[in-house]
Amino acid sequence: MASATWCFNLMPDLDKEPTTRRPVINWPERITRLEAKMDQICEFMIPMQEQIQQALGKNAQSNERIANHMEESKRVWDRMSELEDLLADQAKALTRMSEAIIELKEQQKQSLDFINSVKRGIGVLALSMIGAMGWLFQKWIEHGR
Repeated sequence: MASATWCFNLMPDLDKEPTTRRPVINWPERITRLEAKMDQICEFMIPMQEQIQQALGKNAQSNERIANHMEESKRVWDRMSELEDLLADQAKALTRMSEAIIELKEQQKQSLDFINSVKRGIGVLALSMIGAMGWLFQKWIEHGR
């Protein structure tokens, strides 16, 4: 039986008189004080709302500037990428030109070697002809008289 009374003991005794009396609340006065407090809070909030609007406006301007800077940075980055590609193409072209110049120098050296060989050959031929003409002239003088 103790368990059955346990459930009922949790409920307050409603038929007993309370030992402490609650103070009587003056509702109209309390509502007036709350309205006055709300008016004070509203007076504080109006300038705060203006400050918040100004801050939001400044924030929007800052965000717009940041977006403009980011767009400009992207344009600069794209241009730099284009210039890097162009520079790489020019470096390849310069490498090809350098190789072509080296090849031309080798061909020029070979041509100069050939020309020098031809000059030597012509010089040897000219000296040989002069020697042959001298020998023929000498034979003509010796036998022709």
